[in-house]
Amino acid sequence: MIRTVLAAAALAVAASAAGAATVFSEDFDDEALAYGTQLNFTTDPGEVFSSGFRVRNGTVDLIAAGNPFGIACAGGSMGCLDLNGSTGDNGLLFTNLGLVAGQTYELSFSLSGNQGRNTRNDTVGYGLLRVPTASYLETVRFDEGFATYTQTFRVAADGTYTLFFKNGGPDSDNIGAILDNVALAAVPLPAAGFLLLGAIGGLAALRRRRAAA
Repeated sequence: MIRTVLAAAALAVAASAAGAATVFSEDFDDEALAYGTQLNFTTDPGEVFSSGFRVRNGTVDLIAAGNPFGIACAGGSMGCLDLNGSTGDNGLLFTNLGLVAGQTYELSFSLSGNQGRNTRNDTVGYGLLRVPTASYLETVRFDEGFATYTQTFRVAADGTYTLFFKNGGPDSDNIGAILDNVALAAVPLPAAGFLLLGAIGGLAALRRRRAAA
């Protein structure tokens, strides 16, 4: 009986972990294949991101593999973004998402420095608006390679939330940090974990009773 309870709890934990649902993802590969490397990429008037990302108040540069600037995307992927477009005006990259009250979400993304195109470091702002507002800054050295960043958010109420990224480095140099592999996933609820802990506790209590008999 004890083994059955523990097995059921372990299966529930595994199912919970496997149940992490991706709410949003963008690796910029579709855009790179459709448009190639394109400076001053913006969603107004014509270009689009298949994921629903938009650009406001400036531009970003869409980077495709084999570009003339020597920029590599994360893991050798087909596309990525230079968050400082070539207009001297860093664009705000954002998307609006419908999220659920009480749910915890994990944001992950790949970020590198400007890959040696100049010696200035970049500060990238990102976050989720209306959580209440949660925003963060990451400073990346000009020669820093790709690293994966993660951040969790717990949503207070059902509604529309804005996921955003913005390069905070000098606008005028038109050279920014490189973004790739953005994903937001719902973190599984911990109920299965409590079930497993309860089963282990029950097993310990039974063993104590048997030892006392």
